Amino acid sequence: MEAFPWFWYGLQLIAWLAAIYIIGRNGWRKSWGLIVVAGLYFLYNWFVPVSDWFTGVSSYFGYPLSSDPVLLGEIGKVYAFGSIILICSYFGTASFLKQKPKSKQTFFNELLLDKSFIIIGLLAFTWSVILWNIHASGISLIALFSLQNQSERDILFSADFFSSGIDLLTNCLPTAIFLLAISKPKQRTVLFLFLGFWLAFSLLAGWRYRIILLLLMFLGWGIRKSNWSLLKLVVCGVLLSISVAWLTLNRMAIAKRQFHLITNDLRQFNFEILTQELSNSRTFHATLQHLEKHKLERGGISSWIHHLANKLVPKADFENGDRPKPWILTVTKEWIPPGWPYNPNPAVSQMEEFYLTFGWVGLLIGMSLMGMCVALFDFPSQSVGIQVFQIICIALCFQWISRGFFLYQVQISVAVLLPFALLCLSHAYLRNVRPNKA
Repeated sequence: MEAFPWFWYGLQLIAWLAAIYIIGRNGWRKSWGLIVVAGLYFLYNWFVPVSDWFTGVSSYFGYPLSSDPVLLGEIGKVYAFGSIILICSYFGTASFLKQKPKSKQTFFNELLLDKSFIIIGLLAFTWSVILWNIHASGISLIALFSLQNQSERDILFSADFFSSGIDLLTNCLPTAIFLLAISKPKQRTVLFLFLGFWLAFSLLAGWRYRIILLLLMFLGWGIRKSNWSLLKLVVCGVLLSISVAWLTLNRMAIAKRQFHLITNDLRQFNFEILTQELSNSRTFHATLQHLEKHKLERGGISSWIHHLANKLVPKADFENGDRPKPWILTVTKEWIPPGWPYNPNPAVSQMEEFYLTFGWVGLLIGMSLMGMCVALFDFPSQSVGIQVFQIICIALCFQWISRGFFLYQVQISVAVLLPFALLCLSHAYLRNVRPNKA
């Protein structure tokens, strides 16, 4: 076994202590993005390996963990090196931005004024095409909302949709509802109707990540704009954790309409379930062993090019009509032993994907870009529009970090940011036409 990499962990400890000092000096509200990102990396890269080490978890799908603890050797260096690059890039970018003169940004200051009708129109249109896509996929809308229906054919969680592009559009709904809420529509009833219908639909569809995304947006808004006290923040954090735990326990029971299995006993969300939900590092560990055992090469940029090229080819041209899966999704699942009764749900995290696909250079570039982006999300601005954009992007970090598949994350990000882009375009148009009407 390789000796404990004290150099890497010592360097990382210094970087994190410097980050904590600067956050304390500047105020935690001004470093909300860094706090969220650091917390997510801790959960997905460090929490489970540490708990496995202390609780004696020895294997994962037949791959040994005890003989090569995750925090030792190559894997520990990946996490340490990635974290160091993230912190250095963040503070380097933040220092550079402080030297730039601040602009008034009047365009973004007026972005949310009297725009609720645009967001309502977007929500109405989006729901129309989503419901049409469900109908075109052979799912009965009446059966979908029938609480007595137990047919697997009408379950959205595992549905094969007529248009994957329209299904991707569902990611814009949390952003649209968030923008509608903070734009303060005159008719609050409209907001509650859209929110209630979306929440019911999300539960039936098993949309856990989208619910978490909306909760993070509201939490970020409360911190940035409402000047919540630390006590209120702690209370909201506890309620958020309880909500996610309840949703995790009851997600499939609701999606499959097996309502008798719904439980409010959160004691069932035990430590084992928590580590299963956050076991990206275990998948990463098994994937590295699989690559080494079979002498497989990294995917590199060619894996992205092949995936994009396959997107241009009709499904019918492939064997059995199945388009090949991206390299990262294949290599992180093909190590599962034959006949294993279930598949692991967690994918690798973003940091792990950078390393698996491109090696150390990819990890360096990827985490440098991540640090730059988070610094931009934390850059202080007096513009409400820019702050809203930053809050949405910080919430998006949950998806980016927890599920590492870069090309798919780009698609999700475009969909999530679509309502904000629509607001910008409509605002630019209205600013130009209003003077002509005067």
